[in-house]
Amino acid sequence: MGENNFGGDLLLAGTGDGMVSRHLLVPRRSEGTCSTLLPMRTPTGPLLVRLRPAGSEDWEIAWSRPGGAWHRVGTLTVTDEPVPEPHFEPVDSPPHGLEHYPVAALLRRPSYAQARRQAGLAEADDPVPME
Repeated sequence: MGENNFGGDLLLAGTGDGMVSRHLLVPRRSEGTCSTLLPMRTPTGPLLVRLRPAGSEDWEIAWSRPGGAWHRVGTLTVTDEPVPEPHFEPVDSPPHGLEHYPVAALLRRPSYAQARRQAGLAEADDPVPME
């Protein structure tokens, strides 16, 4: 698991909300729907996670099967409380019960290894980025 107290790290991107647009990046100038863009693997099949603005500090958390309806599961509240320097590992430390499909992890891992190197957080066993 990641070094935070949340059970893992999840990579979210600005996406749409619909059956097709949930798999597309959506440029925007203000807050909006974010999702995992690509399905995550679970013991019961592929799953997407979505956050959607639900107030000034709140985000609605929902899940869906690809092509299925969204199911609300909770609320994330973002505050101004100071936190230690965050360190994210969305490829290698996803939340419990979720994992990346191998091809997605293979494509993403070099980018995160490079980001760790640039931040001075690289480990000796980090893969060398593709060039």
